[in-house]
Amino acid sequence: MTALSERLQEKYFGNVEHPYRTFERLVKDHLRPDCTLLDAGCGRTAPVLQKYRDKAARLIGVDLVDFDPSVVGIELINSDLSRIDLEDNSAEQPRL
Repeated sequence: MTALSERLQEKYFGNVEHPYRTFERLVKDHLRPDCTLLDAGCGRTAPVLQKYRDKAARLIGVDLVDFDPSVVGIELINSDLSRIDLEDNSAEQPRL
């Protein structure tokens, strides 16, 4: 983490876990090699999904941006979530 991001985290979150850290911890705790991980609003380079390459059977990123063509190993879908072309139950929510 950069010095600036550390200062901002301290300023806005104090000792409370940052929501991204919570998300990453939950993914780490529940992701299995046979899982599908879908990131809605993944961004141009799908940085969150890139962290889990080789840790899930399928990585799917959905966003309305133009994706960086150098991103490999992740299914990137340029679509609105209400019109996403995925088969039913292809990315189920884990029971936490």
